[in-house]
Amino acid sequence: MYISVNGFQLPREIERDSDYVKDLHAYLETYKKYVCSELIGQAQSVENIEKNIEVNIQLIEECLSEYFKDNVSKAYTAIKNLLTKYISKENGTPFIVATLNSNYAFRGSAPKEIRSSIYSKCDTMYEEMLNHELTFFRARIAKENIKGKDMLHIPFDKREIIKTQRFSISGIPCIYLSTSSYGCWIEMNRPDSKLFQVSSIKIPTDIKVLNLCIQQNLINGKMAVIRNTKEWREAIQCLEIFPLVIATSYYVKQNDRSFKSEYIIPQIVMQVCGELGINGIAYLSKKVEDEYAYPYAVNLAIPIPSNDCSEYWDRIDDVEITEPVRFSDFLSEEGENKKSRKKYLSYSSEIYKDNHSNKIWLEEEAKKYIETEYAAFDEYVLEQEFTKFTQL
Repeated sequence: MYISVNGFQLPREIERDSDYVKDLHAYLETYKKYVCSELIGQAQSVENIEKNIEVNIQLIEECLSEYFKDNVSKAYTAIKNLLTKYISKENGTPFIVATLNSNYAFRGSAPKEIRSSIYSKCDTMYEEMLNHELTFFRARIAKENIKGKDMLHIPFDKREIIKTQRFSISGIPCIYLSTSSYGCWIEMNRPDSKLFQVSSIKIPTDIKVLNLCIQQNLINGKMAVIRNTKEWREAIQCLEIFPLVIATSYYVKQNDRSFKSEYIIPQIVMQVCGELGINGIAYLSKKVEDEYAYPYAVNLAIPIPSNDCSEYWDRIDDVEITEPVRFSDFLSEEGENKKSRKKYLSYSSEIYKDNHSNKIWLEEEAKKYIETEYAAFDEYVLEQEFTKFTQL
């Protein structure tokens, strides 16, 4: 079986909040019809694929309908019913849920659990991908100099200042990380370099993460390398769960909003993940086309539940942070930091420097990431001393 999914590039951009539900319904229907038409004449049995896609779309629309009727518990149940199918021991695959250190969102297809058998002779390349330490960045905007202690999450005793974000609700702390300083910069709406301050953060790599970094190019790639039942199941699950990725991948231009409809499903997904023992969600930035989001604008959201021992995350002993660096301070320095290197500390820069996915969208054109100032900034930040959060 082979399906080529085209015409479903994300994020989906709309003008106003009021357009979200109607546009999502039409877009999901278009996707369903497209996949079903592609499946016609395929040799393998495809009845369950069509049915599962239809059911998933119904659950997404049920979630929104019940939410707007103030039946939040029913909205929650709809998303729980959708997700449970893909993370259960019986039906789930490590492509959808895996630990941070073995997750497709950050390691690509290197983990043996998700690596296609067609790439059995690429062990050297994949071993390099597996052995290079993952690197993450976090940023804040401020005129004053920020300290490393301020770069993790807002402590529990300051809940009143925690705002709603795409995958987190008001009052609940959440750590948002990106795979590059560029990813942080676009998420923060491209702030002035004098305000943009960045740290690198090391977090526990055993946390479980839901992978929502699924795009049409990925689906096409997985379809092209199917060689056994396991790979078939992974590819089909990508097709089936893609409607959920679509529903969480809207960008609304309207600025004058107190409420954001496109945040309903992502926030419920995060709450369901907590109940199902999943610690975070990996997703592609919605501030750039998905073609240029992977691997430099992959985001990780980790909600932080309260604990009785500290005002911070109960995994705080496993967190290390560099002191923040102001981007303008870095840009004002001359020398080796701005030059290209043979080896990079940044995972994305080193692993993808010669890959077809080595470009970002910057200043209205595609640019090779390692040739940008953001790549050099990543290296400068990573060269700073990492300190245990508890010692800051």
